Amino acid sequence: MVEKKTVFETLSKIKCDIKKKGRFNYVSWTEAWKEVKKIYPDTNFHVYSNEKGFPAFISSKAHVGAFVKVGITINKIEHIEYYPVTDNYNKAIDVDSLNVFAINTAIQRAKVKAIAHHGLGLYVYEGEDLPEEL
Repeated sequence: MVEKKTVFETLSKIKCDIKKKGRFNYVSWTEAWKEVKKIYPDTNFHVYSNEKGFPAFISSKAHVGAFVKVGITINKIEHIEYYPVTDNYNKAIDVDSLNVFAINTAIQRAKVKAIAHHGLGLYVYEGEDLPEEL
């Protein structure tokens, strides 16, 4: 009997081209999407909207910022990523300064990170949850 590999086992073996922007490493959303769709063509994504149909959720604290919510479904398993809307320095954008470009960028970043929960490119995020040294 041949053992069937899980989605995670399959995707975690793929090495993506890592790009660097400033001090941050990342995988292009186009590369992540292409690699997943080659193996799992039925993969889909969902950008969640708030109660007004807007694809960003505003913080409950005044002027703090916003986040997006994106789900990636592979083989009926959805992994959801909540991602802050940030500027190119990875700093939260004040609610009064939100713009559609920043929201779209956050959606694409969330898409890649949700794909990483399925295994593809997960290694790129190793250590990001550790505090920065001063």
